[in-house]
Formats: sequence, structure tokens, C-alpha cells
Amino acid sequence: MKFLRSLLDLPIFTKVETNKTCQILAWMFAFVAVGTVTGFLFVPLSNVYFAISVICLMYILTSGRKSVNGMMVALYITFGISTLLASDSFFNPKGRYLLFLLITLVCSPCISSPIVVAFRSLVFRNVFVLSSCLTIGSFVGYFGGINYMPYHMGRTDLVGNVTNVGIFSGLYTHSMLLGPFSAFTALLFLYSFLASRKKIYIAMFFMSAATVVLSASRAATLSLVVPIIFSLLFMKSIGDSKKKLIGLLVTVSIVAIPIADKFSTGVMQKQQGNIESGGTLNSRESKWNARIEEFCNHPVFGIGFCTVDKKRSEDYGLGGGVETGSTHLSILSMTGLVGFIPYFVLLFAAFKSIKNEYELDAKFRYCFFLIMITHATFEGYALYAGGFMCFLFWLSIALCFDYKYIKNMNCANLRSQEWIK
Repeated sequence: MKFLRSLLDLPIFTKVETNKTCQILAWMFAFVAVGTVTGFLFVPLSNVYFAISVICLMYILTSGRKSVNGMMVALYITFGISTLLASDSFFNPKGRYLLFLLITLVCSPCISSPIVVAFRSLVFRNVFVLSSCLTIGSFVGYFGGINYMPYHMGRTDLVGNVTNVGIFSGLYTHSMLLGPFSAFTALLFLYSFLASRKKIYIAMFFMSAATVVLSASRAATLSLVVPIIFSLLFMKSIGDSKKKLIGLLVTVSIVAIPIADKFSTGVMQKQQGNIESGGTLNSRESKWNARIEEFCNHPVFGIGFCTVDKKRSEDYGLGGGVETGSTHLSILSMTGLVGFIPYFVLLFAAFKSIKNEYELDAKFRYCFFLIMITHATFEGYALYAGGFMCFLFWLSIALCFDYKYIKNMNCANLRSQEWIK
């Protein structure tokens, strides 16, 4: 408990002051949302997740005077047009659009007020802290044969197997969730080390980064590397933070040398398999080509919200769920130029709103944004509102706008030396 309390008090989380109701709802949402990706919870939490989202949205809508982000309104309108013009009802675009509205009104920058901004900041903090427990537990579980993915696959013959490529999820439900969540946790401990001089965070960063590699997810591995490189090249030094970052990476690299082969086997095998199949990105290339073809056939309004060409049977399931291979390309193909332009403007505005902020908590939010944008290049979840990764994607955008909002409204002291209360 003391360790968890120390994480909650880290100055990398922006200090916000709010009422008890907001704090309780932020914890309730975080527990339920993280529960949906937790492997050892076999109780279906989807309906609970949607219910708590409705409660949080009602709280947000009744939180007093609010401002509305015009770019998000434009995005909703253009996405709504693509929904109405969808060519195939099999994918239930209208129902998925309404669910998308519900989730993103809670986590996107559409609605802002002191209470709403504080709520999103607390959810961000709580999710990171909870996921850090699952990630470290997954690292330890690897050596004990603890792996919950086979249970959720219905493959009892693989229970206890942690060596097959792409099936290790640790305490998460799937390896493709273990990867990005472990990247979030690695980022948390990286910046925790920069914010303090506690050497325990070096060990925690090493375990989290190793777990990213154990997931055999190349997208997650790249999404962790990008913000680290950004921090080294472009982060304005705060005290001796850049020097500490370089020291941490050198230390971790030296420690990792003797065991690098064991941890990177899955990633290397997956990469080798793709090269033998015809290319470095062969597993994604066909999906990317499909999205480009759909866009070329429907360049203005797209093929339809959450819709793909049915001749690509490998891109959708019997329940109408789709796997597009890229968030950015899927928005282009599904909503056309009419939807992609406000989406791109929104991303650029989020980037611009925080790129010149040099406090450590601002850079932490910025790097989270970079992780999500990079990872979403290879995974198509931003429109799939039933998944928690969708929530995190739009939350990463909102956090960039929220930081500027907090500074402008003087709602909190943003100096990284202050502590969350």
C-alpha cells in the first residue's frame, strides 16, 4: 500500500483539486475499465463498463458551466454522416456510433470544465497506477508460468505455456493488451525516476520494458521506443532530468545484455516469420492495402462508420466487429476526407497545445499521447468503443488540451515540484 500511495503522489501526475464525488467516480471507472482487460477476472464487465460510463457522462453534463471543443463537434458531425451513408447494416454502424458518442463524450476533449478536466486527470492517474500492478505481476508471472490468455482463448492445452510466440498475456486477457499497457507502465516508471531519485524505479522500468518485449508485440515495442527517443532528443532538461534519463537507459541496457536473447525471442520469431512471408510488415500490409482501396473507392464520405468491405473476410467477425490494422487508415477509409480532415486537425491541435510545455507532468502527458498515436498506427481500435483502448486513445488527446485548460483557468498549480492531494 505504501508503494501504491507513493505512485499516486508522484509529481508527474498533474495536481488537481476536486470534490469527493469526482474522486470516487474516477476510481470506480478506473477499476471497472482496467477490470475489463484483467485476465483473472472471468466475470463479464462490459455492461458494467457501459453503465459506469453513463453515470460519469451524466455527472459531466451536470457539472456546471462547460465549454465545448468545436473540432470534436465537427468530428462527431462528419462521423455521423458516414454512419448514415454506411453501405452495409451488417456492421451495425448506427449502434456503434451511439456507443462511440457515449464513451468519447466522457474521455475526449469535447466537454471541458474544472470538474471534467479533474475527472480525466484522476482517471489517467488511477489507470496508470492499476496497470502498473498488472504489468509487474505479469513480469513475475512469466517465470511462474502464469498466463491467462489461453483461458480466454479456450485453449486449455496451452495453460501454463509462456513460450509460444504471441500467446503470453500475463495477468491481462490478451498479449495485444499486455504490450501497450506494459509500455504505459514503463513510461510511468521512467518519468517516476526522473521526478525522484528512487532507484527502485530503475528496476520497475526494466521489468515493464521487458514485459513489453515478452508480449511479442512489435507495435507496443515501437510505441515505447518513440517517446524515449523524443525525450532524449527534444525534451528541455529540467534540472538534471536528461542526464538521469541517459543514466537510466545505460544502466538498463547493461543489465539487459545477458538476458536479451531470452526476452526478445518472441519478437524476433514473429519478425522473422513476417520476413519469410514477404515483408517486414507483412501481417499488417494486407489490411493497410484494404483500407487504402476502400478509401479510393469512397474518398469523400468513406465506406461507412465501423464498416469494411465484406469481401475482406479476414477483417471482420460474425458479430460485426472489425480489425482494420490501423486507426488512422481506418478513419480515412470509413469516414473519407470529410471525416479524416477534422480528425487530423484535432491531433495536430493536441500536439500543438502541449509541445511547448516543459514541466515534467506535461511531458508525461505528451509521451502518453505519442505512445497512443504510434501504437494506433498498427492497431485499429479508436472507433471500437467497446474496447478500453478506444477510451485511452481519446483520453490521450484530451489530456493535451486539458493541460492548457488547467493553466489558462488557474485551476491548479502545475509546477512539477507540487504533489497531488
